[in-house]
Amino acid sequence: MQNNAEAEEPEKKEGEYVALLMELEEQKHKHKQERRPLLWFRNICIVFFILLVSAVVAIGIFGQDTFIGGWATFVLVVCILTLLGLIIYFLIDVDNSSGKWGFRGFSRIKDLMTSKKETDTLEMQIQVMKNHQTLLLSVHEQLELYKDEIFQVTDKYTKRANRNRNYYYILQLIIIFASLLVTGLTSGLTNLVYILHLPWITPLISFMVSFLTAMVTLFRPKERGYNLQQTADAIEYEIACANRRIYGYKGLDIGQVYTKLAEEIERLRNEQRKRQQQLEQASEVKHSE
Repeated sequence: MQNNAEAEEPEKKEGEYVALLMELEEQKHKHKQERRPLLWFRNICIVFFILLVSAVVAIGIFGQDTFIGGWATFVLVVCILTLLGLIIYFLIDVDNSSGKWGFRGFSRIKDLMTSKKETDTLEMQIQVMKNHQTLLLSVHEQLELYKDEIFQVTDKYTKRANRNRNYYYILQLIIIFASLLVTGLTSGLTNLVYILHLPWITPLISFMVSFLTAMVTLFRPKERGYNLQQTADAIEYEIACANRRIYGYKGLDIGQVYTKLAEEIERLRNEQRKRQQQLEQASEVKHSE
C-alpha cells in the first residue's frame, strides 16, 4: 500500500503541473485578447497623428491657398476632430442596466494589469514546481530539461540581437539619406530652399543627423546585437559539443556532461551580463559628459 501511495504521488504532482501549464496558456490567451483592443486603439491614434503632422507640414510648405494646401487643411481638421472623438470615446466608461458603453480605456488597462499579474503568478508557481520536480528526475532527464530551457534563452538572445541590428541599420540609412540631403541643400539645391521659403529646413535636417548619430553612439545597438548573437552562437556550440561528446566532453559520463555543460553555459551568460553592464556604464558616462 505504501509503495502504491509513493507511486501515485509523482503522478499526482505531474497532473498538477500539467493543469498549471494549461491554466497558464489560457491566461496568456486571455491576456492577448484583452491587450489587442488597446493595441488597435493605439495604432489608430498613431495613424491619425501622423496624418495630422503631415498635413501641418504640407500647409507649411505649400500654403493654405494652393490646391494641396486646401486638401491638407481638410485633412488637418478631420484628424483633429477624429483624435478628439477617440479621446472622448477612450474616456467613456458607462456600465448600467442597459449595458456597457464606451471604450472603457482605464478599465481595460486595469484589467490588463490584473491579467498580467495573474500570468506572472502562474509562471512563478510553475517555475517553483519545475524546480521541485527536477530534483526527482534522473540525470539524463535533468540534462534534457536544461537543454530545453537553454534553447529558449538562445532564441531570446537571437531575437534581441536581430532587433538591435535592425535598429542600427534603419538609423544608419536615415543618417546617410539625411546627410546626402543636407549636402544637396547646401550646394546644388540651394535655390529650392529659397523658392519654397524654407530656410530652416537645412539646419533642422542637420540637427536630426547629429541627434541620430549621438543616439547610435550612446546606445550602441550594433555592439549590443553582436554580443547577444555571439553568446547565442557560443551556447549552441557548447550544446552541440555535449550532444556529440567531442572536445571538452570527450569520455565524460552523463552526469559529468551535465555538470560541465551547465558550468560553461552559465559562464557564457555571466560574460554576456558583464558586457551588457559595460555598455550601459559607457552610455551613462557619455550621457553625463
